[in-house]
Amino acid sequence: MKKNLYPKTKYVYCDLIAAGGKMAQGCEVVDGKIKPALSAQNVTANAFSRVAAAGFSAAAGGFLLCADKKVFRSQDGLQFEELCDFSAAQPFCFEQREGEDVKLYVAGGGNCAYFGGGAGGLIPFEPNIYAGQMKNGRLFGADCDENFTLRWSGAGGAFDWEEGIDGAGWVRLDGAGGRILNLLQAGEKLIIVRENCLDELDISGSPEKFRLESKNLRVCGVAENSAAAMGGKIYFMAEGGLKVYNGSQISAVPDSVINLLLPPYYAVTMGKKYCVCGYLKAFERRIVAVYDTDKNCAFTVDFPADLLVAGGAVYAYAQGWACVLASGGGFAYTAVADFGTQNKKYLHSVETECGRGVEITVCSGDLRRMFYSAKGRIRTDMRGDKFEISVKAEGEITRLKAVAEVFDDV
Repeated sequence: MKKNLYPKTKYVYCDLIAAGGKMAQGCEVVDGKIKPALSAQNVTANAFSRVAAAGFSAAAGGFLLCADKKVFRSQDGLQFEELCDFSAAQPFCFEQREGEDVKLYVAGGGNCAYFGGGAGGLIPFEPNIYAGQMKNGRLFGADCDENFTLRWSGAGGAFDWEEGIDGAGWVRLDGAGGRILNLLQAGEKLIIVRENCLDELDISGSPEKFRLESKNLRVCGVAENSAAAMGGKIYFMAEGGLKVYNGSQISAVPDSVINLLLPPYYAVTMGKKYCVCGYLKAFERRIVAVYDTDKNCAFTVDFPADLLVAGGAVYAYAQGWACVLASGGGFAYTAVADFGTQNKKYLHSVETECGRGVEITVCSGDLRRMFYSAKGRIRTDMRGDKFEISVKAEGEITRLKAVAEVFDDV
């Protein structure tokens, strides 16, 4: 009798936590586990649309936000009320102590709105600058008409613009580095973020002396509003993705979901986390991406933010919405498994260990199967070339593996 010959097969396990092509949303992959991280909490509707600038001052008592040719204020960063009319092409926020009071300002277009010391309103603002940054009691900013020129106020503060030995001043930068994008504090120095380089302004002495330092820190395509300081380092987006400047050299941060983001960006830092919002093509919408420098991992937060503010926590603002990034709530994790071969294979099961039941979705081509309140070993019984396996959960996942039958000779 003639025997039927069948191809030899074998069972192959795929660790979905360690698998490539993964996407973590509201969770971190640390020590072989999927752990809850930050997510959009307390999402609140507001009357404003696209936000142009926002700032926070604990001493002044809250937040200022510029949108729709108006300025809004808030104590909690979520619910805003209108303060005054205001219009500026490139508004910016700064904080300044004035006697016993601290005030938070949003400036530009010849005016500035403020609140603090039990008052708020609109006053004239003479200097024609953008990207303002307070340091050593002076306001630094880039000239709106000559955006290679850096200007600073006198020792009397943000409204002291009379030039003199201890007064206001300016310096014109070389053209090769491109226009000034943003200004950041880094110890005794002011970091000047430009389109194609980073420059440093050293401030020391009494009366203060200003010395421009160029360390040949060339980098192409620096993105506006993407730079933020943390732990003596500067993180920013540029051509090729996320970069970090450690005080002596610029290096790339590899293999991060942040490198998939498209502009426009806006970034802040909080603790040991670099947070940046941008457009993610895979989601077809704007999101917030977070890079945890301590754990060297990145994840996303599903909120379509246009602007971020660090104010005790990270607050995110989109058109008509505000939220705070905080722990709690659910998360989603997606991984792709092909089991080392491009041929078709049979996915037997997905195995998971989690304190609570999880929702699992398995996709292969047009075929999709969903499993609710799943625990332990889940029979999937699907054929395909590769499988996209997504998990939604609220608690830590310590095990997530897939088992497939593949040809033994592959």
